[in-house]
Amino acid sequence: MRVTGFFTLLSTFPFLSGSWPTMPQRRSRLLARADEPPTLNGLVGDFDKLSPTEIDTFTPHLSRRDLEKLHGCVASEGACTGHLHDLAMRADEHGLLKSFKNSH
Repeated sequence: MRVTGFFTLLSTFPFLSGSWPTMPQRRSRLLARADEPPTLNGLVGDFDKLSPTEIDTFTPHLSRRDLEKLHGCVASEGACTGHLHDLAMRADEHGLLKSFKNSH
C-alpha cells in the first residue's frame, strides 16, 4: 500500500513543480542573478521587464565602461536607438553621467 502511494506521489511531482515556478516568467534575468553585478546588455535586454524603480536601482551599479558607453549615446545624438537610448537618457537625467561630461 505504501509503495503504491509513493509511486502516485512521485508521478505527480513534475506537475507540482511546474505549477509553482520559483520566479514569475515575466521577471528579469537580472533579478534572478542578484549575486552578480548588472551589465549594460542585461539592462537593455530586460528593459521591458523591469520597472522604472528597478532600472534606477541597477543603473548606478553598471561598470565605468558601461557608463562611458551610455555617455557616448547621450553625447552623440542619434548614435544609439531603442532601449539603449532610453537607458542612456534615464542615466543622464539621474546625473550618473556627470563625471564623463566634465572630463571631455
